[in-house]
Amino acid sequence: MKISGCAVFLLLAIVGSRTVHGQEAASSEETTPEDESWRDQIPGDLRYWARVRARAERFSLPHGASSADSRYGFQHVRTRLGAEWRNEQVAVGLEVQHVQVFGAPRNAVGGPGAAYFAANGERSPEHINVRQLFGEVSLSSEASFRVGRLVIIDGSGPVYGDRAFQFVRDRGNNRLVGIRDWPGGGRTLDGVSFRHETDISHFHAYGAEVNKHAFAVEETGNSLDDTRVAGMELVFLRGTPIPFTELRAFAMSFRDGRTLVESTLGDEIDIVTAGLQLATMVEVGEGTWDGYFWWATQSGDFGSASHRSAAWVLETGYRFAECTWKPWIRIGHARAQGDGDPTDSKNQNFYNGFPAIHPNHGQLDLFSFSNLRDTYAEIRLEPHAKVDTSLRFHLFDLASSSAPSFGGAGAFDDDSLGFASRPIPGGRRLGQEIDWFLRIRAIDSVTVSFGYSHFWGGTVFRRLFSQDDAAFGYAQVTLNF
Repeated sequence: MKISGCAVFLLLAIVGSRTVHGQEAASSEETTPEDESWRDQIPGDLRYWARVRARAERFSLPHGASSADSRYGFQHVRTRLGAEWRNEQVAVGLEVQHVQVFGAPRNAVGGPGAAYFAANGERSPEHINVRQLFGEVSLSSEASFRVGRLVIIDGSGPVYGDRAFQFVRDRGNNRLVGIRDWPGGGRTLDGVSFRHETDISHFHAYGAEVNKHAFAVEETGNSLDDTRVAGMELVFLRGTPIPFTELRAFAMSFRDGRTLVESTLGDEIDIVTAGLQLATMVEVGEGTWDGYFWWATQSGDFGSASHRSAAWVLETGYRFAECTWKPWIRIGHARAQGDGDPTDSKNQNFYNGFPAIHPNHGQLDLFSFSNLRDTYAEIRLEPHAKVDTSLRFHLFDLASSSAPSFGGAGAFDDDSLGFASRPIPGGRRLGQEIDWFLRIRAIDSVTVSFGYSHFWGGTVFRRLFSQDDAAFGYAQVTLNF
């Protein structure tokens, strides 16, 4: 059974690679914070780093009769230089960032190209800003307090020696508060953060103002008007109290009181979210079985409407650890509630907050996790110790046919809501998407990433657009010094 099982999944891998062979451009997924653990190898109290990312992107987007460009490409280069000094009691850190986009389209039908030009008014915006500037005080060997310009990711917590389990538990990262690091300068927050970490639990609490970011290149780092987030999470490490399992409870508060929000929705957005996450991995046979569950419920006000909604994610998989290339098959279903009665004074469309949807619901970023059903399957492979690749298939449907489809990952400047709705002419089927990803860690300081995504429109998109499919790819090189 061992030999035949390996053979079957290697055959699936080969077929999957042929599906995307020869397609243009490429991509990488960004599901976790930047890996800077190598800095610990530098002796002394001073840490310093340099990170350069060069990227080329290409899009083909759904369109109607408009004469706007539906096919376009552009490039960007991002450089981050940082230093951190630390002793047993205090730490201070500074990271400066430079971003330049080259050749964003002037007349794009939509997508990131249109967002870059609309937010900056030019095709090649450039900006230097402070990405991180903080002071930290260690209150004890277990507790620390940090204040300043911070990078905060909900779900990011313990680091385990088991890379496979780390991937499963990190599926909760970025779902409601994320770095949104794939475009432009990424998201930062100005505020405070407290951590308390023991051998059995990690506690994290924070409160901050959200800064402009992503496509607003020339204003990256400036505060968004009256936009705040606060949260806390308690993580019980794997095996405590549930064998083989990590347990996480979380709560967050989102407030968006920008003038645009109040004028569009009739009042500010003020929503509280609470939830639970479980991640587990157990040896079964000659491989490992994993399970992941995430659930959240919301209440508050969405403009002038009262808000109540919920969402959940369930995933499972099996990793053939003894097989060549270590094939890992995973399936999952994610569902975010939609508003079944848009004519009343209640809003039931799940509110994303300030996430990074790129890693979770298709690399084309066509859909927010709101009024969405996302059924997916994935195969992950490790052909080499320095090479990993994946192929994921998504089937997208509306959770409620009475509510619109949503796109966007939260506010990034003062002139856009951060989410957009598409009127639905009837039906539930949004379409299906395939995402391919390849990462090669050529040497310790160089990583090269490739990938490709293609979306085929379903009933809804065929009624909205004369050309209803989409494609996206990028090639990326990242240098660490």
